[in-house]
Amino acid sequence: MKLILQIALGVTLGIMLSAGILLGGTMMLFVAGSPSTHLFSKVLQPVEQPLVKLPELPAIPAPSVAQPVIQTVPSPAVSTPSAEELAAQQQEDAAHAEKLKKDALFKGWYKKPPECNSPNDYGHAALIKCGNEYSRARVKFEELYQQGKIKS
Repeated sequence: MKLILQIALGVTLGIMLSAGILLGGTMMLFVAGSPSTHLFSKVLQPVEQPLVKLPELPAIPAPSVAQPVIQTVPSPAVSTPSAEELAAQQQEDAAHAEKLKKDALFKGWYKKPPECNSPNDYGHAALIKCGNEYSRARVKFEELYQQGKIKS
């Protein structure tokens, strides 16, 4: 206990001493007529010096070696897609739009059980149960959608 008290007092004294030196040095800057104030006022005064003219440098001649000519590569012509490619693209777009529509319908149809809103509160088993329930609901929704029982 005595050692801890000695260390604490030593640290406190060191901090106070360094603060005193720091503040004392700062205070000396503002005391009128102090040597440090006179020194700093001389250091901070601008000094007028004449401008020095630099000598002119000789111009560098252009290189005598001919530079190689860079040839541009013509870009390939852009072709218009064929009828088959357009039909395939339209089918992909239609399938994507159908999937987005079906996902939106499922989101409105599926009601998450209350314990699945924060399954981590109920443990690992609840997390597994909620995932299985979601998967079963998705399969049931797909069946009903294919049968035409769910419409947009």
